[in-house]
Amino acid sequence: MDIATVTLSFVPLLVILGVRTSYSDLRKGIVKNWDLVFTLFAATALYGYLIVYHGVQIDPVLFIGNFCIAASFGLILYFTDCWGAGDAKLFIVYSLMVPFPADRAVLPFSAFVIFANTIMIACGAVILLSLKDVIRSFPQCLQRLFSLKTLKRLMISFSLLLSISWVVPYLLGFFGAHASPLIFILLTYLLYSGLHSILRFFKSYALFSVVVLCGIGIRFWLFPHPLEVLSSLLLSFRKIILVTFFFGLLDIFFQADEVEKKKTNDDSIILAPHMFLGVMLTQTHFLKGVMKLMNYIWR
Repeated sequence: MDIATVTLSFVPLLVILGVRTSYSDLRKGIVKNWDLVFTLFAATALYGYLIVYHGVQIDPVLFIGNFCIAASFGLILYFTDCWGAGDAKLFIVYSLMVPFPADRAVLPFSAFVIFANTIMIACGAVILLSLKDVIRSFPQCLQRLFSLKTLKRLMISFSLLLSISWVVPYLLGFFGAHASPLIFILLTYLLYSGLHSILRFFKSYALFSVVVLCGIGIRFWLFPHPLEVLSSLLLSFRKIILVTFFFGLLDIFFQADEVEKKKTNDDSIILAPHMFLGVMLTQTHFLKGVMKLMNYIWR
């Protein structure tokens, strides 16, 4: 049985789970545990059938690694209040049900592909939905973007991003994956969110300084050529500035979206439909196309 047939075998389960969770999330703002449990049992039975009767081979290292990545992403996003518990569990279940994404040559783990697709779709939806509110209050948004408070926050973000900008390319090197601009931004933001939440909890500038200095110090320690590291840091400045201001602009749209949600007494982001669409796009070259566009812009 070829990879395309194995992939098609999981499509009915993915569609059933996607429709049910999207409906319950849109209507009640929850992802039901029963849907996740039923899908896990059905997916386990399907995996067993494909392995026993059709000789399908699933690399255990790839499967376990994918689960660990999905679980790590889910836990980090849940504990940093970016996702709800149901969204995190749904992401893990989806990742287990997509053994062979179309862009596996770009990223070997489906959890990466689903995460990237979901975040891009969710951000695109927020930008489109809040665009009219941003245009309506453009002077206030512009003033907020360049206020002293915002600039201070951007400087903190810039310092933290600069100190950890080497981590993602270094870790991806172990898996033979290329740190493209899109993957760099997504995974660095995930790492940044975790560290930023911890620092925000302790509210200590001393701890912040220690984290930034340690990040830069470890970079010099891992790469034993100081001049090359210093040159790399200087080259990173432009990219980190772009990423920092990109996050700042994105925050403007999310704040406008939050204002709109307060008007309708809705304070949650409906993530399940975006994740469902992201999963469906894993069997296309959507991610590869976006990465090519990002590579062109990044030059």
